[in-house]
This record gives sequence, C-alpha cells and structure tokens, in this order.
Amino acid sequence: MARPVFTDYLQAFPFWMMDVAPITFSGLPIFNPVLGFSSISAPEISVEQYTVRQANWYFDRHVVQRAAISPFTARRGVTFFDSDFWRWTQAALSGNQTFSVGGSSYRRSFVLIHFFARNPLAALTGSNVPSANGQDLSGVALNFGPFEFALRVPAKAYLLKSCIPLRWRSGNDFDAADGSVSIAELDFNCELVEEISLSGAISGAVNATANAAAAAISAL
Repeated sequence: MARPVFTDYLQAFPFWMMDVAPITFSGLPIFNPVLGFSSISAPEISVEQYTVRQANWYFDRHVVQRAAISPFTARRGVTFFDSDFWRWTQAALSGNQTFSVGGSSYRRSFVLIHFFARNPLAALTGSNVPSANGQDLSGVALNFGPFEFALRVPAKAYLLKSCIPLRWRSGNDFDAADGSVSIAELDFNCELVEEISLSGAISGAVNATANAAAAAISAL
C-alpha cells in the first residue's frame, strides 16, 4: 500500500554533513565539499540520573544529573587528494588556532542532514530528484558529490557543536591480496547535539487545535 512521503519512515540514506564554522577568504571547509561519507554514526545521548528518597514517600524519585554524547565515527573512501581527517587531527594535536580551513579554533561545528529518499514535492513540480543512477532533472545532471543532494528535501537535521577529533585511521590494513576500497575512519566527539525537526511545530499546532476545540465545546 502506497503511503505519503511525509508520513513514511526515513531510510538510512541519503544523508550529508556540512561544516558550518566560519570560513576565511582563502580557507576551505574541514570536509571537502565534493566528497561524501560512506557512513556516519547517528547522534546518541545517554542521560545520567540519581535517586532521591523523600521522607516517607513509597517510591524513589529520579532526577536527571547530566548527559553524555556518544562519540561519532565518520567513514569514507581514501583518495589521493583528500587529507581532511588527518588535517583536522593534526590541528587538534598541535593546538593550531589558525587552522587553514578557517575559523579561530580546531573545534568545529557540523550540520548532519537526513534527506527524504523521495522528493515529497515531486507531485507538485512534476519532477523527481536526481540520483546516482544517472537520472536528471530538467536536463541538468547533478549526480556527484554534494550536488547530488542539491535538489533533495531535508527531513531532519542535527547540529553538532564544538566537535574535536578522537581517533584517526588512514584506511584499511595493506594487503596485497585485497582489492577492496580502502576506508578511512575518524572518531570525534561533540559538546552539544541539537535536532532540527518539524515535529515540534506540528505537535504544537495539533495541541493548539485540540485546545481550541476543547474550549469551544466547553463554551457550549
């Protein structure tokens, strides 16, 4: 049974991550905008709590104490012109405050965007989103790097603030009998994660409508 795109479950792909730190006139983003990622860890927050026993109350009261953000792992294929993972790690190791990618610190902020797999506005525009299979939109081929997502519609986004690198791996172990693509890895951690979604706005609109209906009924 066909379901509307807006209410359908999101798929693990497509996604994209952008560097939103200030960029100098001669600087470049920490992550090459032409390259994507094979995988990125999903944001995860673990909440720590402690228990309070109040007087003669029968049950324990649980109070939130702090929260911890799980480390992220970003992976992508190794190319000869890409050293983004290494440059960021080296800047953190040396404490470089004039890192060539711009900004005043090696601490970076990113936006992780989760797109709809299909264009929910396709019915209105009469077109579809370009994809890696060579499909074009209005005769314009945008099927590589970030341009593949230029005409996609974001479903959710996650703001990753004040991130620092934790572990860098240059690629797979060297093996003369292995012809697979070498995958570089970078672990990094963030101080704050925020979700950008329409769910809160939609829930607020629904609640406002329900409250207005209840007030109208009670006024009868």
